[in-house]
Amino acid sequence: MKFRAITLITSAGTAFATATPDEAAIVAKENAIWDAAQHKRLDQFQQLVAPTVRAVFADGIMTMANELQAIPKRTMKSVRLGNFNVVLADWLIAIVTYLATVETASGGNETSATSNCGSLWQMQYGRWQAIFHGEAEMAPASAAPSH
Repeated sequence: MKFRAITLITSAGTAFATATPDEAAIVAKENAIWDAAQHKRLDQFQQLVAPTVRAVFADGIMTMANELQAIPKRTMKSVRLGNFNVVLADWLIAIVTYLATVETASGGNETSATSNCGSLWQMQYGRWQAIFHGEAEMAPASAAPSH
């Protein structure tokens, strides 16, 4: 009986340790979502993002169904992500903030915008999935308020 108790404690400790998020792995997953969206890989996108996801953009709040309809219509020529900051709220939740610069093409027009981004990741069903994403486009430097 004593052996079983030790085995259970060891097993529980191992399970807890393997569920602890690795910041580099979370950043890699965030990059993978952008890559999937840029290259229109809907199956990869769905593997990384929870079915109940909510995303907040200037033009509205999106669900998974909305995202799956919008991704094929977007043309992202390039995506550059940087200045990542990962905060581990607990062993099931990771908060990620970063900058995203995206160059898009639509109707013969090319634009580039940099946004402040944030995502929430949660351990669900034994894997990390994005459950929330928000973006706020940065104002041009000339429009920035002086402090």
